[in-house]
Amino acid sequence: GPNGFKSANMIRQTVARHYHEELRGRVPWARPPRYLEGASYHLFPVVLDAGVGRDALQTHMLEMGVETGTHYKPLHWLSLYSVGPKGPTPHLDGIGKRILTIPCHARMCRDLTERVIHAMETFKPGS
Repeated sequence: GPNGFKSANMIRQTVARHYHEELRGRVPWARPPRYLEGASYHLFPVVLDAGVGRDALQTHMLEMGVETGTHYKPLHWLSLYSVGPKGPTPHLDGIGKRILTIPCHARMCRDLTERVIHAMETFKPGS
């Protein structure tokens, strides 16, 4: 029911708040979105600094037992928008290749959130 959604959102907000508090100092090359009180955080995307190597990071995190994803692809990358006039979109293309979603769900506890952060901070960017 509605209370289940409310409690799930509250858990994800707690996870998101922890990510915000910890990522800046521990994983400075992964920038989280601005924290919004009351947001649902059904996904938690971070933008990696240029040169971090998203594929290598995803492999490292999977080896550490943490699944990640790639969401929010730029619309012009999708087949629906593949026809018609196009202009240069260097900023959008650059960010599109650097967005990574990290786990943020209602079954997470502080230990799991720490495991995600630890997997990220043990990665050596550019390796």
